[in-house]
Amino acid sequence: VTASAFGMSLGPGLAAVLGYWCPLGEGVEIEGVARRWWTVETAPGWVMFVLWGVYLIATLFYFEEPERKIKATKTNLNVEKTAEEMLPIAHSDISESGSGSGSGGSDKPTPSRSYIPIYIILANYFFLKFTLESLLSSAEPVTGFHFSWSSSQVGMYLALLGLLLFPANLLVAHASQKGYEDRYLVLFFLVATTVGCIGMREYFMPLSVPQYIVFGFTVFVSTNALESVSMGLLSKKIPKSWAVGTFNSGLLATEAGTAGRAFGDMCISWVAKSWGGFGLLLNHLFGVCAVVSVFMFGGVWRWYDLLDEGDDDDDE
Repeated sequence: VTASAFGMSLGPGLAAVLGYWCPLGEGVEIEGVARRWWTVETAPGWVMFVLWGVYLIATLFYFEEPERKIKATKTNLNVEKTAEEMLPIAHSDISESGSGSGSGGSDKPTPSRSYIPIYIILANYFFLKFTLESLLSSAEPVTGFHFSWSSSQVGMYLALLGLLLFPANLLVAHASQKGYEDRYLVLFFLVATTVGCIGMREYFMPLSVPQYIVFGFTVFVSTNALESVSMGLLSKKIPKSWAVGTFNSGLLATEAGTAGRAFGDMCISWVAKSWGGFGLLLNHLFGVCAVVSVFMFGGVWRWYDLLDEGDDDDDE
């Protein structure tokens, strides 16, 4: 999460610097001819081309595949997974009382309570990515509509958002060292996210710059801190059988986050088109985020006892 914060602050900050260096619509003069290969639109692409080229070359020459040691006794477990091991459904225990004259519905499979924390964490991850994408993707049109900010000003704002994650992550680490459980921190950051979403809306006065900055900081920091705590809790609750193969916990978390970001972008487009453009975008968008955050808080509160940090190992 900290590395991600550094990337999120460096990217918009670099774009802002390039925006000041190369104003909109102006190219670089080469031999008296204005060739528009280095403009405010293309400059970030050229910078990323160079960075990714260096990364590709370094990977080709220096990356080595780590050795994977698989115990012979667990070959069948890692290769031949049964349907019962891969599906998050556990067969209910069959009561063996007396002559077996119990009620006839005890043989039906029921969802295992051990998988409920995983569902909650993944739903939490989807929600926080949806909220975070709603904030970041709407920043430029919303600030341009309300405050007439330029692209460079929006880039500096997003860069400052990313830099705030460093002290926030230090506070999260300090709270964990002081003995606060991950499930408690999840509740705390859900409350902070709800407050931030409510504060982002317009009420009796037009949206002000201090209001947008303060509550934007609140939403950004709380959702990223929530991601850090949620992923830590997921690593402690995930069964070992979900840590092998292609369809593992890492893929589930990645897909949940990707779906949240995609859904956030779709909601921005839908709200802007259907509810009067960018004027009411924050009200409708973050109103939905606040409602979902309350429901997520209720889910975590309902299953709070199952979100303890004990290891849930399903391997014998």
